[in-house]
Amino acid sequence: MNLEQPIFALRKDLLFSPVEEDGQKFMVLSDPNGYAKQAISFPEQMVSVFLLLDGKVSLKDLGKMLITESGEDYDTTPLVNLFEFLDYAGYMESPRYFELKEDIDSYLKSPVRPPICAPGSYSDNRELLVDEISRIMNSVDSDTIENKSSVIISPHLDYRTGKETHEVYASAYHSLDIEDVDTVVILGTSHFVDNGLFMLSEKDFETPLAVAETDRELIRKITELSDKELIIDEIAHRSEHSVELQLLPIQYLMKDRDFKILPILTGSFYKYVVDGTQPKDDPEFSGFIVALTKALESLNRKAIFIAAADFAHIGRKFEDPFDAEPELDKLNANSGTPSPP
Repeated sequence: MNLEQPIFALRKDLLFSPVEEDGQKFMVLSDPNGYAKQAISFPEQMVSVFLLLDGKVSLKDLGKMLITESGEDYDTTPLVNLFEFLDYAGYMESPRYFELKEDIDSYLKSPVRPPICAPGSYSDNRELLVDEISRIMNSVDSDTIENKSSVIISPHLDYRTGKETHEVYASAYHSLDIEDVDTVVILGTSHFVDNGLFMLSEKDFETPLAVAETDRELIRKITELSDKELIIDEIAHRSEHSVELQLLPIQYLMKDRDFKILPILTGSFYKYVVDGTQPKDDPEFSGFIVALTKALESLNRKAIFIAAADFAHIGRKFEDPFDAEPELDKLNANSGTPSPP
């Protein structure tokens, strides 16, 4: 970054929120409009630096404005990485931000969410994908699985991770009773955004197999019956894979059926762990569940429910200092599940 060149201005539509942790005061910078995904926390005293970023001041000017107690110019070198990150994240009025804004605005105007996992996690060729899903679903004998369930827990694993993944997907989906089903409620883990317990999308979801229509009438009915305003967060859904990976098995199994989906991303339940409480005792949680249940009944929907969740993330891939495989017996013992052969 050139010392004489003006630093990009900090956007004027951002939100500064004070927080305190372990007796230390911080500020959290966030974007209420959703263009910048990641909130940033920083020491409270840094606010004075941020407020100087008007698009005219340079690093050299900044050093002179932030005179140290000894009367010397402030060393702005450590700030270079911060300003570059703010630009990267979409917080500065820079060409990058305006490109990001144009891209997001275009997405928000579209009634359809395009797939983001193809061709990485599965083929983007329809014929090849049908064969791929067929192999997954045939990885277990469906005749050995009782298909009477209206609720399953399914992983949101990349289809290309192999045999065990295929068998888990197939076992879960073959257990569903899909007779007369017209609504598929999919609750997926939100890995990137945490704007609430339940974040919905009103967009239809496209895959190489078809476009899954979202049940907007059901969303309106939930809104009508809910004590709290629903969170419609299209940005949260845009880059999230957990819901998308459930669509293909459903579209494969119900290819000749007319059905709609209700895509829901779930935020963090960490507060319940910290507080030692149960979600069902939280009015926000129970209120949504009650409103959803009543809405389904009111519209006479026959629904199945898919929880797109993983039970555990362990091993070096998830920054643990140990291999995952030696820990599987312990995990299986705690869950009551027999170890894989």
